[in-house]
Amino acid sequence: MSFSELRRYERSRGIVAYFGLVTVAFWLSFIPYLPPVLPGEGIKRAAREAREIACQYGTALCLPQQDVESVVMRDFRTEFGIHATIIAVGMISGLLLWRGRRLGLILALSYCAILFIVITLKMIQEYGSLREYFVVHFTLFDHLSAETIHREIIAPAFLLLTLAFLTRKSVIRRFAAE
Repeated sequence: MSFSELRRYERSRGIVAYFGLVTVAFWLSFIPYLPPVLPGEGIKRAAREAREIACQYGTALCLPQQDVESVVMRDFRTEFGIHATIIAVGMISGLLLWRGRRLGLILALSYCAILFIVITLKMIQEYGSLREYFVVHFTLFDHLSAETIHREIIAPAFLLLTLAFLTRKSVIRRFAAE
């Protein structure tokens, strides 16, 4: 290995390690948006509203308040588990990239590809086409919540940039040299 190749290898190693830390920070930024898992006033209010709506549609759907609260709580816990798992796998892939492990590259590439496909299909399902999705989101950008901007604009962009960065020849060569 020549000196210039060694220098390029060391530089790509540093960039990949830095990108791994950025990936960890990106996934950590989703923690404030996790749904609640402990019963609180918000859960009781959501259960009360769900019960009122169900009772309007018929007596068969009108369950006791306690049953509705337990169903709502179970749904929140399920959502928490799903989102916490997504965040944890993303953080693990970032940590493995930071440590320079080949498994980190494989995990990050496959994970980002799967999430990007799922998000893109969700966009198409909700809006009919990606064009309509972007028109709606960028037209109403001033009125969107921080969580919506984070999940529906920043996250897909980060996933796409991750795929583009990690499939560069220099990055692939760096992990192939292990």
